[in-house]
Order: sequence, then C-alpha cells, then structure tokens
Amino acid sequence: MEDLEWHQIPTEVLRVKRTPFGNWLRFSVKNSESTIQSRILLLGWLNVPDTQLCFFDKSGKFVSARSGYSNDIEDEKILTNLPHFRIDLEPNENRIFYLFVLSNEDINYRIQIMGLEEFELRKRLRSIISYSIIGIVAIAIFYSLFGYYRFRNFTFVSFLLYIISVLVTFYFLHGRTFAEIAGNTNNLFRHSYFLFLGISYVFLFLYLFSVDKINQRKVYRSVFFWISGALGVLYFLIPLLHSWYDHRILLLVVTVGLSSFYFIRVHYQFFGSNSSIGFLYTASWTVFLVLNIYKTIFHFDFYPFNYFSVFGVVLFLPFHSILISFSLNEFLNRKKSQKLEEKDSIQTRKSTTSSLNVVEIVQGVKNLLEKKKVFLQKSLKEENVAKELGLSLHQLSEIINVEFGNNFPSLINQYRIEEAKKLLLDHPDKTTAEIGSSAGFSSKSAFYMEFKKFTGTNPNAYRRKELKNESTFRKNF
Repeated sequence: MEDLEWHQIPTEVLRVKRTPFGNWLRFSVKNSESTIQSRILLLGWLNVPDTQLCFFDKSGKFVSARSGYSNDIEDEKILTNLPHFRIDLEPNENRIFYLFVLSNEDINYRIQIMGLEEFELRKRLRSIISYSIIGIVAIAIFYSLFGYYRFRNFTFVSFLLYIISVLVTFYFLHGRTFAEIAGNTNNLFRHSYFLFLGISYVFLFLYLFSVDKINQRKVYRSVFFWISGALGVLYFLIPLLHSWYDHRILLLVVTVGLSSFYFIRVHYQFFGSNSSIGFLYTASWTVFLVLNIYKTIFHFDFYPFNYFSVFGVVLFLPFHSILISFSLNEFLNRKKSQKLEEKDSIQTRKSTTSSLNVVEIVQGVKNLLEKKKVFLQKSLKEENVAKELGLSLHQLSEIINVEFGNNFPSLINQYRIEEAKKLLLDHPDKTTAEIGSSAGFSSKSAFYMEFKKFTGTNPNAYRRKELKNESTFRKNF
C-alpha cells in the first residue's frame, strides 16, 4: 500500500464516493512534544458498519484496530458511539496510518483528531443533547394527547404521528443506525433515511388533511391531494434502483413543491388576521420546513457536510413540536369559546323574539316594502321601520336576519335595485343618476356600486342589453 498513488484531500470535509469493497485513506500524525501523547481519531458519521486502522509501530510490528457499529462492544445501546480509535505516539514520532472505511453511504463528513478530554466532552454533550431533544418532544407529544382528550380532534393525533416519524428519522441518522437493528443485508435498511423520509412525508399529508377538516376548505376532497401524499412511498425506491437514485433530485423537487403548495392552500386563512398565535404557528412551520429541506438536500449528497445543514433542524425540532402543540391547543380553545359565545348569542336572540308573532311581523315588513315602498325614501332608517312595526331595533334586526337571511341595509338595497331595473327599461330617456335617485339611492356612486354587486354589471350596460333583447324578441315575434 505504501507504493500506491494517493490523492490529497485539500478541504476539511472528506468527500469521496464509496465503493462496495470499502475505501482506503492514508494520513500521517506527528507528535512534536517531548512526552507521549494520546489522541482520538474520530469519524464524524454513524452509518459505518466497519472501519479498520492499520499502522506499523516503531519496532516494525503491524498493528490494526477495528471500530464501527458492528464492532461496538460498549454498554451504550440507545446511542451508538461514532467510529473512533485511540492513537498513542512516542515523543517526536511521526507515524503513517492507513484507515479502511466500509461505509453504507458516500463519505461526506469530517475525520478529526482530538484530545481524550475533548472526546469525552463530546460524548457527554451528544448524550445530553440527544436525551434533551427526546424529552422535550415527549412533552410535546403528551401535550398533543392532552389536546386530543380535551377537544377530541384528530389534528393532534396526526401531528404527533408526524413528529414521531421525524424524530425516528433523526434517531436512526444520528443516534443508532436502523441497519444495526434490522440487519445490514437490505439496501433499504442500510439507507434507512429514505425509508423514514417517505413515511414522514405521508404523515405530513395526513396532518394537512386533519387541518383542512378544521378549516373546512375541503382541499382534501381532491384526488390529486391524496396522490401527492402517496408519492412519499417513491422515496423507498431511491436506494433500491440506480435509475431512481440518479434522478432523486427530480423526486425531491416534485414532493417539496407539492407539499408546499398544499400546505399553503390548507392553511390559507386558517388563523384570523393579526393573530399572534397564527404568526407563531406559521413562523415555526416555515423555519422547520426550510431547515428540513436544507437537511434533505445534504442527504441527497448535493453539497459538502456542514453542521448547520445536518443538525439545524434536529435542534429546532423540540421547539417546533412545543410551539405547534401549544398553537393548536390555543386555536381550538378559542374556536370552542367562539362557538359557545355564538350559541349564547343565539339563545339571547331567541329570547327577545320568542314572545312576538314573527309571521305577522314578517308580513308587516313585506307590506311596507312591497306596497308602501318605503325603500324609495332616501333617508329611510332601520329605526323608522322598527317604530312603524312597534318593535325594538334589536328585535327587527334579528327577525330580518333570520327570516329574510339578510341585514336591513342589504334588504333595502335589494328592493331598490329591483325598482331601478324596472325604471331603466320603462324610462330609457332618463339618465342613470335620475333612475338611481328615483329608486331611493342618495348618490350615483352608491347606486352604481350596489347595482354592480347585485347584477354583476353597471346600469348602462344592463339597460342596453335588456333593450336589445327586448327589440330582438319583438322582431322575431
């Protein structure tokens, strides 16, 4: 091996294509101190079943050591140790090492040499951060379960399913490899990221479905919505078929595009304007999804390793899970309160009109509008009509809302527009401003606006069209 040609790696991140037979790396380490120095050689990735460090000591004896999850004999089984070796160097010794790496993925990570204390500190920090993330997400899960118990809404269940699927995805990336548990013989298990990425994608659409049920936008009724969600299973094919692996970026673009499109459609007007809870919810989802896409692009091997791309979304996950659980609880609590207020309001309204003869009052309103044509009065007010019928303003307003399905101004304008439509045809010599005034409108602009709202066109266009149709009918007749 000493006679082979070796290629230098000029960057801090080692990035080379894996081979099915493993990769050999060569490097030298020099101890410039006058005392024996001990260091740790650490590989910065977990999905390495076997790695071997070889060298010749000062006496010329060949020495080798093995690491990787298939060789890990330490007691820690929840978090597998990263592949590492201890290196001991004599004073002023310069030693050449040969590192064999049998990796399940292309090599795209750092290989570092550090002191023993720094290595132990990193191990402790890794454990603390990992268990903290799991603990905080567990709190969010229990809070979601509490929300489901409280509101009996499936959104909480779908959200915790999505969060658990994402947490499991990250665990099998950075905590313990899935192949270590399920076996290293299946290519899908060796590249389990694509397996759990597909599962979490499907659960995201399940969550969107449940949110859409709340928002009543009925986006989920589209067959294309469910087809888009089912595309997540295509991620399973990436490690199984070379053609899918070569075109994996196309699948990523399609799935990210569709999930973003439906996320926006489902959440459109989910929260009211100027809602602090809505802003918190939207901001959290935006940050999480952007970071998750950034991480996915790295795992699709489109740029070199960096800590932010790999661990940014992992560290944000616990905060995201708490924020969304809180937002959903608060949103549904407010919605429940609004329904109770509306129910109380309806009961109050019913109590104010229950002693009245509603049928007689409705007939009285129709008599004022259709026979007396009070709507022709420009200064007509709801108080005048209420006084005419012997009712309070609130009682009249409630009866018009319930019995006519309208409010007082809209009801009056509806009669005025019908009157104006007749006048436009009966008096073609009059201007539209005169017609509007005759129909009870106080200004030309108000007349035009209401006419357009009720008919979809302006008075002049309506008159021309109707007169033309009438003329054509007479000729044909």
